[in-house]
Amino acid sequence: MDTIFRDIELFKEQIDKYENITLTAHVNPDGDSIGSSLALANFLKESLNKDVTVLIDSTVSSSFKFLPNFDKIKTDTSDVKKLELLITLDCGNKDRLALSEALIDSADYVINIDHHVTNTLFGDLNFLDTKSSSTGEVIYELISRLGFDVSKETAACLYTSISTDTGSFKYTNTTSRTHVIASKLLEKGIDLETINIELYQNTSLEKTKLLMEGINQLTLLKDNTVGISAITNEILDKFNAKTQDTEPIVDFIRNIDVVQLACVIRPIDENSSKVSMRAKKNIDVSKIALVFGGGGHAKAAGCTINADVLGAKEIITKEILNYLGD
Repeated sequence: MDTIFRDIELFKEQIDKYENITLTAHVNPDGDSIGSSLALANFLKESLNKDVTVLIDSTVSSSFKFLPNFDKIKTDTSDVKKLELLITLDCGNKDRLALSEALIDSADYVINIDHHVTNTLFGDLNFLDTKSSSTGEVIYELISRLGFDVSKETAACLYTSISTDTGSFKYTNTTSRTHVIASKLLEKGIDLETINIELYQNTSLEKTKLLMEGINQLTLLKDNTVGISAITNEILDKFNAKTQDTEPIVDFIRNIDVVQLACVIRPIDENSSKVSMRAKKNIDVSKIALVFGGGGHAKAAGCTINADVLGAKEIITKEILNYLGD
């Protein structure tokens, strides 16, 4: 842990050097991306009086609209030509950042903060803690090592970050340290009931119907230990659902008792598809994702395949069976 933060003085120097700071995350940001970005933005504003913009040129799920300053996230980058200090959060490689390559390259300095073992260390300064459950956990540690406490608003964002990336503290990336940090965040008086309702008890009817269809589309392989479901644009249109509404499907499949590896494919556009994978026990789905330039964790990973959904299903199925020895 100490070696991870050995450059914290350099971090402080860069923060002091720049007045305008931009934060971004990976495309289609999840709870860890949004929570850690808003937490760091809030800290930099309230504790260090910095001008901070959370800039994400990608679809941002309204599921996190309950978080403080969610409405301040900027998704239109058309008027942004140059960046000073860019801080990236929860993104393993430069190609998955939710900004154009030209805009990323315009930055004077890039700080990369993450916890994924597949991170390529693309920043000028990198804070990578692969033992942390989430990027939110890294941000909490970073703020603490800078000598500051977290506010109630920042705590709510960090708790959301940690809770979502640990599957509400069910995944194997949850450690004793994770629980200690969560406890300290709860001490700030955050509204835990609202957070849990918004995150886990607020499923739309469209998402529910899509989940049911995702189960109908389920293909089981290798004595029912592998479950794969493909969600096409036609299915999304049928249920008036959005691509991010597919997220609960892969977890539902993984929760089937005999399933050890779950996979869901959804469209990005006509020629590319997003693959999400979850695993149990000794399976490392990050190794499968890496074959296609993706990444993530051993038990939760994803990638993009340059094919339509049905083509991508055929490709990823072959790779999964190859990985498992078939």
